[in-house]
Amino acid sequence: MDSREYQQPITPPPSYSSIVNDNRQAYGSDNYSHQNYRESRQERMPNFDEFINRYEINPSFAEKLYVLRGYEIVFICDDSGSMNAPVGEITNPHGKQRTRWDELKQTVSIVVDLASVLDPDGVDVYFLNREPMFHVRSASELENIFAMEPEGSTPIVPVFRQVLKDKRNHIYERKLLILIATDGIPTDDRERTDIHTLEHVLKNERKPTNQIPVTIIACTDDEECIGYLNNWDRKIPNLDVVDDYRSEKKEIEACRGKDLPFSFGDPPVQLRPQRRRQLQPQRRRQRQQQRRRQRQQQPLPLQAATHVSTTYSWNQTGVVVADTNSNPVSDPRCIYVVSDDTIYTCAHSLGYVQKWVTNTTSRTAVTTNTGDHIDYISFDKDGYMYTNAHDANLVRRYPPNSSTGTIVAGSGSSVSGSLNYPKGTAVDENFTLYIADRDNDRVAKLEQNATSVVTAISTSGIISKPSALVLSIFSSNQVYISDEDGKGVYLWTFGASAPSVNLTQVTCNDTLDKPRGIKLDTSGNLFVADHDNKRVVMYCVNSTMGTVILSLSDEPRDVALDSAHNLYVIVAGGKAYKYTLL
Repeated sequence: MDSREYQQPITPPPSYSSIVNDNRQAYGSDNYSHQNYRESRQERMPNFDEFINRYEINPSFAEKLYVLRGYEIVFICDDSGSMNAPVGEITNPHGKQRTRWDELKQTVSIVVDLASVLDPDGVDVYFLNREPMFHVRSASELENIFAMEPEGSTPIVPVFRQVLKDKRNHIYERKLLILIATDGIPTDDRERTDIHTLEHVLKNERKPTNQIPVTIIACTDDEECIGYLNNWDRKIPNLDVVDDYRSEKKEIEACRGKDLPFSFGDPPVQLRPQRRRQLQPQRRRQRQQQRRRQRQQQPLPLQAATHVSTTYSWNQTGVVVADTNSNPVSDPRCIYVVSDDTIYTCAHSLGYVQKWVTNTTSRTAVTTNTGDHIDYISFDKDGYMYTNAHDANLVRRYPPNSSTGTIVAGSGSSVSGSLNYPKGTAVDENFTLYIADRDNDRVAKLEQNATSVVTAISTSGIISKPSALVLSIFSSNQVYISDEDGKGVYLWTFGASAPSVNLTQVTCNDTLDKPRGIKLDTSGNLFVADHDNKRVVMYCVNSTMGTVILSLSDEPRDVALDSAHNLYVIVAGGKAYKYTLL
């Protein structure tokens, strides 16, 4: 795919000289010309000073920004679903937590306002999954497009090629600075990892490289992703990698103290083309070493951690829980830990749900034997338990402390709408029941007091066999779905035609294989039973790159976490293991 395919035909941007002519009247001068880009320093400084003051940019940084007055600036914004990841803390208990998308908007707005001072032509802003905006001269022009939540994959390569195509006639008139802000691995048109193609484009298709400097803003601290970016930083001419605002702020404070003023306006200084290429490898190694020391000396509380650090890990030797060593669960399917650390389990042909209380040595039945083939259990906020029966095509609900359930959906229920091999279930705050209706290729929905089951998501053509469901803790309108016959877990917005986030990658060259059970912790990190790879994988809240946290000798069917963040895994052989947080 050599060029960006937009949903609607886009008229190529006008030539540089045409833009100047079209803008003459807007800038109040019949004599406006190309030479306006060469205005004297004295003429531009009043507006430039106002910009510096407005964004509270540190005076020691501000002078370096002026080098951008000779450049045309293009911003490529990652609007993939992973940019919904939250950052920082909620300072107002009733407030909304900021996301990477919010911070990207802030950065783009500052760059646009800066360019309006240094370049009347404005900034061209390209996106990965939506239409570009040409000649943006005010941050207010971005309000509508940034009001839409990001979703989709990360096709950086075709968008980058489109920028080169659009600007090929301009690069000998002015240097072209391309800013790429992303938090994920680049993907191709089939949503496969596409790192090598992007590297090829940056090395071989960006001609002449001295006229087209590139700065990549790494909106992630995932070590695997930062690894290949650092390698490019060292080896690819006229390419720089910089941190996002929060990472840069921490680094500045660590190096120069917290008394040094540092605002949202300061990081754009780092976006300008750098002139110390020969020093960067040593500088970046020093930064990496400093960050490792900081993590070791000042570990974050676990609930605040948004990535796997060297400080937190799980004991790699599990302890067999209760009596599952001498009396394994026959063909197990699920494990679930509730708030008081009581553990529930289900099995394919057991016909009922079992539980064991903390520190007890045997498990007991908590439901009558219905003969149901149960795969997963879930609970609503009032403590009602839900079980599927894929053999009978139904879902049951059990009141707290009751062993007798009621069929609430599917065969034998009072509502219309059939189920075909139902699997995982999930219930939201409004008591809406969601069901992974596997052989109907959908996630079904039954609202409280509704009379029919309807389709919330059609998974046809994307997910082979929808299995486990987990509702997002950051959005009431999204759900994670595992594909037990595929290679991914998907974050999907209800009603959307495609997932917002595809979680398939594990490290930079591996994938999931037939994932089963999934769980979220209180920070939004996702834990996956990577069944055929015999391991447990964790996807941090701000990453689409999985990290292997447990390697096993048997296939994991499901995972769970207790109140102390200890990890539980039930494997195909019927044993349940507890892995203690270190």
